Amino acid sequence: MKRGKQASALLALMAIGFNLSGYAQEDPLLNETQSVVNTDQIDIEGLYKEKKQPSQADKIQALRRKLEAQHEQMMRKKIEDMRLEEERKLARKLQKALNGQMQAMDQVSTTYAAPVKVQAPAPVPQKKEEDKRNNITISGGFMNIASENNDLDANFNMKISAENRVHPRIAVGVSFRYVSIDMKDENNAYLSNASNSYYAYNNYSNYYPDGREISFKQMSFGAHGKFFFSVDSKIRPFAGAGIAYNRGSFKYTENERFTYNGQTYGDEKISANNVAGSLTAGAVVQFTPMFGAELAVNFERALTSGVAEGDNNSSSDEVRLRNLATDIEEANVVSVNVGLSLNF
Repeated sequence: MKRGKQASALLALMAIGFNLSGYAQEDPLLNETQSVVNTDQIDIEGLYKEKKQPSQADKIQALRRKLEAQHEQMMRKKIEDMRLEEERKLARKLQKALNGQMQAMDQVSTTYAAPVKVQAPAPVPQKKEEDKRNNITISGGFMNIASENNDLDANFNMKISAENRVHPRIAVGVSFRYVSIDMKDENNAYLSNASNSYYAYNNYSNYYPDGREISFKQMSFGAHGKFFFSVDSKIRPFAGAGIAYNRGSFKYTENERFTYNGQTYGDEKISANNVAGSLTAGAVVQFTPMFGAELAVNFERALTSGVAEGDNNSSSDEVRLRNLATDIEEANVVSVNVGLSLNF
């Protein structure tokens, strides 16, 4: 019984202690006093300490730190703005690319992919050179006349032709040719009487030991056509054909007149006219648009005969000239000409 009373008294004391402790914690005055007592600014006499005033150096340092902080903040903001602008540009580019791709995908068939049409750049217009369709060619070279009884080479062979290109591969033209041949009539000689000034004695028969000189001259007027195997190359080979009217003359160069046995000597002359056909092959070499060169090989043969006929009073030398003209008309004529061309 005594132990139970003691326990009750102990519990009552503990309850009173808890109440006093809670009251002490909730008292405002006690709390304020406690904060004053515990502050570091109170000295042993209980007086407040004065705050330390900052020096001029401290103020400058604080201002510098503040400016540095503002500058750093400004730079960060500027860098961030630049980064955002670049991101916006990249985003716009990506958006355009995606829009173009989506538009292209919308145009693609569900079965087959549509080919991408690439527009080629327009070619730069170039100034086209003026097409020169006309030309004049002056040429000369070797000519051989080969017949059954004669084989003659021309002393002079010159040709002038004018052409017009009616098609990139076809040209037509006209030409003029002049040929001169000097030869010696070694198969014939004639007698001379006293009236001949070559000799000082009367009634003596004199023979030319080497024969008389014969001169053959011919002019030709022709028309021709050419076919070119290439058009734009520097070297343009061609083949062609033509027709020409030839007018020639044969005469002895020593023509001092005299009479012997009723026949007149020293004035013999024969003319011969004919129409001839020709085949040609060669090439044109174009140096510049205006100038070029031409090499041509030509084969010609007479199609008609037109040697002047003689009479009973013709001398033996005149007969000889007539036979020579007839023989040359039946000959094969081959010439190789090289010339220069002027295009316009």
